[in-house]
Amino acid sequence: MAGGKVGPRQKMINMMYLVLTALLALNVSAEILNAFDTIREKLYVSAGSADQSSIGAATALKTQVDKEVSQGESANANIKAEVDAVREQTQAMVRYIQDLDSTLLLVPGIRDAKTGIINASETEKNFQFFMGEGKAAEGRGAGKAKALRDKLDEYYSFLAKLHSQYKSEGDKDWEEKEYKIQDPEASKSHEGEGVKKSWEHHNFEGPIVANRAMLQALKADIYSKENLVYNDFAKKLGIKKEELKKTITDPNPPIPPDVLKPDGVVVLFSPESKIVVTGLQYKAKVYVGLISKDASRKPTFKTSMGSLAVMPDGTGAEVTIPSSASSISGNAKEAKMSYSVDVTLPVLNGKPMSATGKADFIVRKPEIVVTSATIQILYRECGNMVNIDVPALGDLYNPVCTVSSGTIKQSSDSKKKFLIVPTGNSCVVSVSSNTNGSVMKIGDVPYKVIEPPKPSIMVKVNGVAYSSQMGVNKGSKMQLSIQPDNEFKSALPNDAKYAFDEVNIFKQSGLGPPSRVGGASLMGRDGVAGIEVPIPTEAFATPGAKVYVEFKDVYRKNFQGQSIVDKRFTPYEKTIVLITK
Repeated sequence: MAGGKVGPRQKMINMMYLVLTALLALNVSAEILNAFDTIREKLYVSAGSADQSSIGAATALKTQVDKEVSQGESANANIKAEVDAVREQTQAMVRYIQDLDSTLLLVPGIRDAKTGIINASETEKNFQFFMGEGKAAEGRGAGKAKALRDKLDEYYSFLAKLHSQYKSEGDKDWEEKEYKIQDPEASKSHEGEGVKKSWEHHNFEGPIVANRAMLQALKADIYSKENLVYNDFAKKLGIKKEELKKTITDPNPPIPPDVLKPDGVVVLFSPESKIVVTGLQYKAKVYVGLISKDASRKPTFKTSMGSLAVMPDGTGAEVTIPSSASSISGNAKEAKMSYSVDVTLPVLNGKPMSATGKADFIVRKPEIVVTSATIQILYRECGNMVNIDVPALGDLYNPVCTVSSGTIKQSSDSKKKFLIVPTGNSCVVSVSSNTNGSVMKIGDVPYKVIEPPKPSIMVKVNGVAYSSQMGVNKGSKMQLSIQPDNEFKSALPNDAKYAFDEVNIFKQSGLGPPSRVGGASLMGRDGVAGIEVPIPTEAFATPGAKVYVEFKDVYRKNFQGQSIVDKRFTPYEKTIVLITK
């Protein structure tokens, strides 16, 4: 974190974090991991309170500016715009950190494949996320931590310039070490040599719970620096520091021990992630700003969306909202979902108090990666083996797929591999995921379906390739074969099997009508390997006569053994003309 003067609460937070970091170096026990998670939640709630206090301080400053302007004093009029700029920059920086935390949870392997729960002790995936991989992770790294540090330095520099502009006489400029992030001092090894790590490496090495706690601690530091600049504005406006401090840190008056008389109820949200991909569940813990040990005065909760489970101690609840692709309209990649939680708190010697907290999250449509194991298109009435994956879901991906026209079957070898047999002119693959016991729609993938490439009819007479009206002698042999498209045969060999129906042989002498002199049924015989068709002796009775060899149809046998007529052959293509010698 950046240096500079911090309050007692911030010092306590920093000290707790340092102690837990030291403990991690000794033993990563479940208790320590739970402690990190507890600190993260407390910091999240604390940051929410700090944000509300900053809003109050900003309002107080702008109110004072308006008062001076109404009295004809405009010297400090520009402070109002500066307050708005500080608030805007602060909120943007906090949102950046929240989005970073949400994106981290989408990294495959961060969650347990079966339960969807975050792997608290996970170190490798989140380290690569923050630092990069291999040599890229050395020094400051090439990951999200470096980008975070750069944005924090930019934000703190913005505040430092305002401090320099609005500081009171006698106040010093912030030193660079007070607003620029500093690398930690070199630690001593057992050999006495200093080991220096970058800020990025020092703060984002360890289990994911520590990394997430660090992000919340950075938010606390941001609000602390924001308040330092507000103190400068307050001096310019003649507002005593103590008054502004009370506005920021002590919004509630003391409560008598015998009566609970709060000014209001604050509803705070602590989501696991602000971004949820379709197929997963959005989860957030809900807290109230006031609690009581009296069981009769525990708060009650009601959510406008999803389901709600009250925590065992009654002081909070957890909201679970399934995400669905149906919430994303048209070609959009994501949608903003908003919900509210109503909280009612029974108050002693007074009417029950209630409040409504509002929160939102992003439902993001994950990319469906559909690739064929062998081909890049779907062939009609063929066994197309297709890989359907949703990388964003990681190990939680448990696909459930259907098709609009045809059949689809999941492979026993891989849950991501499917055999699709389309029957129509198009095929829409509908992709869902059975995650956490709930089938959630992810999206549709449309396919155009085409016929397999037309095969070629190959004819040889006495071992020589056939040519139009070639001559034949008595005892000549003719061989018919069907040659599949090479690419199709290579991709789907079990669908590239062909056969002839039957062959009829006719003889025509002079101008008389053709007469049938022979024929044979070729069904069941391998047309690809080739079939020898004998020419009957009767065909050679008259030299110079024409012999017509006609086959009725060409069949393709698919991987299921079904015979499918290929209707693309014309009568001309199905007739072979020979001349007797």
